[in-house]
Amino acid sequence: MCAANSNMVSKVSELMELRKMIEDLTAEADLIADEIKAYMGDEETMTAGSYVVRYQNVVSQRCNTKELKKLLGDALDPFMTTVQSRRFSVK
Repeated sequence: MCAANSNMVSKVSELMELRKMIEDLTAEADLIADEIKAYMGDEETMTAGSYVVRYQNVVSQRCNTKELKKLLGDALDPFMTTVQSRRFSVK
């Protein structure tokens, strides 16, 4: 583990402050979105000035790999892919 210089400490502090602001603004935006959804009720589309607001049901299908693994066991392995990524976190 390397130690950060004062510039990096400042940058990490700024990052954490911005993330907190984003979290607060997201919570506020979610509350407003919930108010709009409640106002719309069962309506799927609403015009609000120059905006068109849609609150529609969306149906999608996904593959349940856990259940497939139970059914097929190791026969599923040739169809699995490995993905490598890097995770960035600050605590």
